[in-house]
Amino acid sequence: MTTLTKTPASIKKDYNFLCGLELKEFGLNVYLTYLDGEKVQYDFFLKDALLFSGNDFKPCALHNIDDLQTIISLLGFLTLQPGDTHADYFKDYTPAQMEWAKSYDCELLNVHISDFEADKSEYYKEAKEYFKSQFIIA
Repeated sequence: MTTLTKTPASIKKDYNFLCGLELKEFGLNVYLTYLDGEKVQYDFFLKDALLFSGNDFKPCALHNIDDLQTIISLLGFLTLQPGDTHADYFKDYTPAQMEWAKSYDCELLNVHISDFEADKSEYYKEAKEYFKSQFIIA
């Protein structure tokens, strides 16, 4: 039996590919793929290694599933760090995922996300342009 390994290129070729962010500054790619119904598959790569993957993400009903806001809201969860929420949140994290969660890059990306989500912030426009410039849609 052959197991296919997911790669950024293979996900973007998937006919159910919705959208993604390719953040070169962080060596990070995150993609959303349509499953069925209200949930989407997400795949988060760090330096081409698959770090997070799941089909348990349900986008907010206020945004399209292929919207920049949707992928930013997912990143809000994937950039949580110890101390941001209860310790049990991280109990199933792998060593590589914990390394990411404790990293400066994770913290910096979380700051960009906070700026993007705070539309009254003086940094909102800059964060919006930053993410829009690296957003890809099918």
